[in-house]
Amino acid sequence: MFSFRTTPLEEQADIVLQKGRLAVLCDSSAWNRQTGKYLFEDIYRSGRLARVFFPSDGIFGDYPCGADGDVDGYGFMGMGGCRFTALGTDGFPFVPEMFSGVDAIIISYSNSGSRYGRMDFLLYALFQMLYHSGIPLSVYLLDRDNPSGHRVEGTVSEGFGRSAGLEGVPHRHGLTTGELASMLYSELVAKFPLHIISHAAYPAMNYPEDRRLPFIGAANLARTGGIAGVPETIGAPWLRPLLESAEFMDEVQDPGCCVRRVAFVPSSGIYASERCYGLQLLRREDVPYHSVDHSLRILRLLCSSASGFIGTGLEETVGDAVMNAYLHGHAGRAALKEHMKVEEQKWIRKAKRHLLYQEHPVRVKSLV
Repeated sequence: MFSFRTTPLEEQADIVLQKGRLAVLCDSSAWNRQTGKYLFEDIYRSGRLARVFFPSDGIFGDYPCGADGDVDGYGFMGMGGCRFTALGTDGFPFVPEMFSGVDAIIISYSNSGSRYGRMDFLLYALFQMLYHSGIPLSVYLLDRDNPSGHRVEGTVSEGFGRSAGLEGVPHRHGLTTGELASMLYSELVAKFPLHIISHAAYPAMNYPEDRRLPFIGAANLARTGGIAGVPETIGAPWLRPLLESAEFMDEVQDPGCCVRRVAFVPSSGIYASERCYGLQLLRREDVPYHSVDHSLRILRLLCSSASGFIGTGLEETVGDAVMNAYLHGHAGRAALKEHMKVEEQKWIRKAKRHLLYQEHPVRVKSLV
């Protein structure tokens, strides 16, 4: 059973919402500026919140080394008796036993706009578990608009594994959270109750378009930023010689993005507390920008010019044969751009069947 609703959750007359035991799947973006509360705080006050699920790095990104299972680090929020459960990223993190005594789960998170979104993977894992287990759990999803402005970029990943992100979805999918959920639900031919609450019902939980760029990472390339209002930064200790080259800096520029040299010290990851040299990417306003194409051009330069670059796992992360051929110099730009054009057009035709709003996904043409 699927429904699309335009009134807030608290106005819904469903008995399971009025009297049932509830769980929440969210990250820190489940904050309502109007009430001044997180979604789980509002539900906790009703006395019916049983459990809060969140990604392995914590609700606030406060578990940088990752967590798996129940944690006790959120007692400061004054929600005694509620279980907080971090979901590991290996395999499928949900099991039916987690929902013993739970009647419905409410989902709220900010759509990343790309197939690498960790919360999108958890959404897919939850749907898979419900489909195969058949447990009687109702799902309510508070929709969010797409922060990338419904841009579609790149190609669909199939058969490249988890590192390529959500299978069957392009690098940038252009859908809202609810539209993506509707597509996953439809492709499963699922029967569990799924109710999408329009993002117009919660304007205080929507944010303007941000500057996040889905740079395709590599094994020994550090990155910071990539969140709302923070420029994407990539770098490594071994990148300094290339940055000294004016020719290299000219080649990494893009009409839709300003690229500048930076130095930074990551607080975690492969180069924790080590000085890195790199590039900071800043979107230009009102100029078309194909971030996936730009990422591939930068990575191709690193593959051919950087002696310290290690591309281990890069092919799986990119998740496309033609793109990988381009990275290693076996395919030209014309072939790459035509391939992406065809794949993006195919995705837009498919996505149209799952749109819930007047805004629709659009292609972004590279100016290079």
